[in-house]
Amino acid sequence: MSQLVMVRALAGFALLLALALPGTADDKKDKPKSGGFDAAAMEAMMKAATPGPEHKRLEPLVGSWNCVVRMWMAPDAPASEVKGKTTRKWFLDGRFLQDDTEGEFGGMPFRGFGLTGYDNLQKKYTSMWADNMNTAIMTSQGTYDASAKTFTYVGEMIDPITTQKTKMKDVIRVEGTDKHRLESYKVAPDGKETKMMEVIYTRAK
Repeated sequence: MSQLVMVRALAGFALLLALALPGTADDKKDKPKSGGFDAAAMEAMMKAATPGPEHKRLEPLVGSWNCVVRMWMAPDAPASEVKGKTTRKWFLDGRFLQDDTEGEFGGMPFRGFGLTGYDNLQKKYTSMWADNMNTAIMTSQGTYDASAKTFTYVGEMIDPITTQKTKMKDVIRVEGTDKHRLESYKVAPDGKETKMMEVIYTRAK
């Protein structure tokens, strides 16, 4: 573990301790303790940290996948198509889904890494993505439609051409145990959506 990672981990743990410990003498008199912690605070911390049914909804995305990527550089332009491979597995005891993707883009090797989870406190799905075609870490938050078996994420990115922030929307449709589809849209200030990319995942046999 690097020194920076260790410092961040210790800082996070110290914050949890500060939140859990009672703040006044009156609190100490009135509240039960559990191993030196306020019992109610400890229960809240454990509840926030425990994976639940919302995390299990991500289970259909776990596994090894062959993917076909279609991209549109302009709405009226034909799509370019490339292929790749994706592996997703549970990370940190079922709290996050780790995504490792490899392929080719513009004749160059492509490698991407992502984490997806569900934030018990915000009541939202959360996602981050980084790859070797960018120096930014993209983040988004999402919801799940059980009737349509669809995840919808909304986030922002900086357009490398205009250097302006642009809203993005990603829709993941679970079409079966062996197939799902990702659609990425650019959202204009007036709300108009333009499809930029589609990825079709089929389970590797």
